[in-house]
Amino acid sequence: MRKRITLMFLALFAVHAAFAEMAIYNLTAMPDGMELYLNNGDKVTGTLDGSKKCKIFINDGASITLENAHILGADNNQCQWAGIICLGNCTIALMGTNTVRGYDRNYPGIQAAKRVGEGGEYTLKINGSGSLNASSNGQAAGIGGGYNLSCGNITIESGNITATGGKYSAAIGGGYNATCGNITIDDGAKVVAIKGDSAPNCIGKGSGETASVGIVTIGDAKGAIEKETFLLRAGIAEIVTDGSQKYGILDGDYNGSNALYFSDDTNVDKVYFNRTFPAVSGDDNYSTIMFPFEIKFKEVGGIKQVLSFVGIGADSDNHKYVAVERVWCDEDGTTCNNDAILEAYKPYLIQLKAGATNLTINNMSQVVLKATPSEFDVMQSADYSQYGNYVFRGVLQGKTWGADDADILGTDKAASYGFAAASTTDISVGQFVKVAEGAHIKPFRAYIYKSPIPQNARANDSFAKRHAASIDGDIPEVMRIFIVDSKENGGATDIGQFNSRTGEIRLDRTDSTYDLQGRKFSGMPTKKGVYINNGVKRVIK
Repeated sequence: MRKRITLMFLALFAVHAAFAEMAIYNLTAMPDGMELYLNNGDKVTGTLDGSKKCKIFINDGASITLENAHILGADNNQCQWAGIICLGNCTIALMGTNTVRGYDRNYPGIQAAKRVGEGGEYTLKINGSGSLNASSNGQAAGIGGGYNLSCGNITIESGNITATGGKYSAAIGGGYNATCGNITIDDGAKVVAIKGDSAPNCIGKGSGETASVGIVTIGDAKGAIEKETFLLRAGIAEIVTDGSQKYGILDGDYNGSNALYFSDDTNVDKVYFNRTFPAVSGDDNYSTIMFPFEIKFKEVGGIKQVLSFVGIGADSDNHKYVAVERVWCDEDGTTCNNDAILEAYKPYLIQLKAGATNLTINNMSQVVLKATPSEFDVMQSADYSQYGNYVFRGVLQGKTWGADDADILGTDKAASYGFAAASTTDISVGQFVKVAEGAHIKPFRAYIYKSPIPQNARANDSFAKRHAASIDGDIPEVMRIFIVDSKENGGATDIGQFNSRTGEIRLDRTDSTYDLQGRKFSGMPTKKGVYINNGVKRVIK
């Protein structure tokens, strides 16, 4: 029968004593000033108050379990150590909900041991079915190393891991001027990693001239993660609490089936928006966004100008175009409409700054993630309603168009439009192109939708069929984009020829082949042109 050793009994022994038998330790009863050395098979539970000056070690070769354990280290320069210190090769299995924070700000939540001298590098392994929230208290990694404190290899096999890096440090990996070994995350893990301020990676090395990292492998991909946040198998939205701070993380690259939904308003101290925009040379990078919070445009880094949907117009040749209006801009460091507000759940067309591949949310105060409304279509202005009933529709859930959708079949003249991904002789990249079967759009984006006709209008207290202009009978394959100025009833600027690949609509959910007008082919065409097959652009010359 396993011998159960309580902490109160352990307090009678020398604090450096090691025990060969497996034990269950309740951190709530751990005496102030104690050093606990964990051996193979030991389990840790309970809460260690940050006011206690205690150290927790995992001996070399030991595999231990954290089960509803909370090590709440305080930023105290008299406690210069990590929340958990590995002394060699060690494995941490997770059960339930767990939290590990470092003590002194220069030390990580969990310190992966660094081999000194000969022999293979030490490895910290984390697995299990539970969760772990790991962070430093200022200037170290959540899992790995710290300020001038190097670490060995880190392998995350499974579990629900949230790691937050301190200043100069990765969330998982190295700290300032420190080396880190190899980092491996397998596909069985769910990971949320938040980069520390002034750090180059959220998974990888910290900042500093002597900082380095070994080989970073995440699934089949290799290479450190440089963006602010990294999410693997996470949800469309994550709320992370780190001490007194609360973060909201929105995943614009989310490819799952869940929809964003907040039942109530939620206050967060900072918002991270995870979305990779295509790298486009010059200033011709346009895309669409919709956020579930309100913020000043100037607090969103990476945007050059913001455009709102006005409606669908027609030129003198009766060719339809998308009319948009500038609501905010940042050109050459000069901001127009300085206090303009990005409204919650309102989709916009944006132009990114040259070279920008992501957006950063630089909120100056708390942000409120708003409760999700039932509808958030942007209707066209009355001046443009004569050209049909169009809306700009934001997306909070991935959508794939099927062969039987009304807007694919054109039932009652329904249609949807998204950005073209590549150009042909008669289509420019970035034009709004009629959506074809198999097209897919990810969350926090928008597309144009034409509702079925006829429209009904109230007249003399009864409903009558509205007589739409003759042009309403035309469902164009392509619509150009014009910036208009409704306030001055004046000119328009054509931006329909911008050169970008926004990824708003992509044909990647079907084995069929399409041209850029949405026409479907049986097999690969032989005619010259640009085609999309299973998400791959193919050019026939």
